[in-house]
Amino acid sequence: MQGKTLKIGELEAKLIQVLNRNQIKYLITKLLEDNIIAAEGAGRGTRYKIKAPFEALSGDSLLNEVLAFLRSQY
Repeated sequence: MQGKTLKIGELEAKLIQVLNRNQIKYLITKLLEDNIIAAEGAGRGTRYKIKAPFEALSGDSLLNEVLAFLRSQY
């Protein structure tokens, strides 16, 4: 997802083996509230993008940094 935006359907296609659509929507809501991702657009055209300082990371590095950030917040 780094450097580009994704729609919820695209996220669902990538995460279908792990999460269902409702779980993805819940996760997106929480990541938006914690300022980890940003929403661009509205309604069916909404796209999501990872915000700085996480945008340059990928894979396990991204996951580890986001988890560390969330742990420090809560």
